[in-house]
Amino acid sequence: PVAAAPYHEELQAFLCFMGLAKEEESPITAARAPFSLVSVEGHFSGGFKHNRANAAVTYSSGTLLMEQILQGTLPDATHADKRAVYAWPTHCDHIFVLEFGHVVEVQGFRMMVARMNRCRWRVFADEDTEAALIWQQDMMSYVYKRELTLAFDRVVSAKSLRFVIDGLEADGDIGFYTFSFF
Repeated sequence: PVAAAPYHEELQAFLCFMGLAKEEESPITAARAPFSLVSVEGHFSGGFKHNRANAAVTYSSGTLLMEQILQGTLPDATHADKRAVYAWPTHCDHIFVLEFGHVVEVQGFRMMVARMNRCRWRVFADEDTEAALIWQQDMMSYVYKRELTLAFDRVVSAKSLRFVIDGLEADGDIGFYTFSFF
């Protein structure tokens, strides 16, 4: 049966309920899918949301605090020097992997920036060797509490995303918090 546009969704739901049609499956977008931190390599430190790292606070695999920072779900009582993630010290690549509960379609992400210096971000879908995104920050920038949006060249279907941050200069670092995907 055909229904006017405003009633199409209701008709489809009724036909599925009656067993007369199969439910239309729409791709799940990353914007609606929760994610978790599953892997961390390199050195990640804690820090403030306003331009200052704290080397005494470190994050590694399985760190619930880093996951909560990236999800934007930190408890209100979290100390101010544990509210952002900093890629520091600079002598190695900084890698973390975020995993969704299932394969999602993702076009890019937004993050809040606590501090930005010269660096390169590469994002890989699952185990791909070709980056879905390569973004180069060429200028020193101490702008903080700013949203940065980075879009992939194409829509990517993936269960996990691997973020690689490299190219940091000797005294440089980058701080970030609260990721969201689109």
